[in-house]
Amino acid sequence: IKFVNQVTVRSKSDTPPLSALKNVEPPKFIKSKMKAKSSMGLGFRALGVKPVMLIFTIFLAVVALFAIGTLSAQTADDVTAKFNEAAGLMNAKDFAGAVAALNEVVAMSADVEGTEATAQQAQGYIPTCYFQAGLKQAQTQQLDEALVSFQNAAETAELYSNPKVMRNAKTMIARVYTMKGGSAFNSGDYAAAAEVFAKGFEADPNNTKLGLNLAKSYYELGKF
Repeated sequence: IKFVNQVTVRSKSDTPPLSALKNVEPPKFIKSKMKAKSSMGLGFRALGVKPVMLIFTIFLAVVALFAIGTLSAQTADDVTAKFNEAAGLMNAKDFAGAVAALNEVVAMSADVEGTEATAQQAQGYIPTCYFQAGLKQAQTQQLDEALVSFQNAAETAELYSNPKVMRNAKTMIARVYTMKGGSAFNSGDYAAAAEVFAKGFEADPNNTKLGLNLAKSYYELGKF
């Protein structure tokens, strides 16, 4: 993965490398001058406010507006920094954190001109991060969590046109269902096993192993 304007780090062979982002100019803001209007001839005392108090109130309002504008304004540099943060999390194998950062990149890019390429790269990596998170969870037998991660990987891969990750995610969904169903079958809970195997077979209809396991579960239940 290449950090934008930073050092180059390694990526796995099955993960497409990030290309360096082109430097883009931050959006140009139009400066506007605010003209203060008079109080239509009304004096401070007619308004029922002391001059010092009114000036202090106006000052606080201006400060608040300035603070809001500063917090809400996003620049191309902000988007790039957030993308680099996501890349660092991916390399540290913190895929859940990377997904959150990548989603922020996509959201931020929607309001900042010239960051479309950054957003597209982020979208391409979101399914991959979900998939890698699922692999880690499956390896530690966190099967329910892994199933959710693989399902998210499949959904976002379809959304962002990543057929390879979508195909691999569906395969892993079937494998997780096989593991969960096998556990239920071995404990003698054939009804639960049949339900799990059926979900897995629906996710991957070409998986003959799931089909056979589903048939065995039905056989044990006397449904044949």
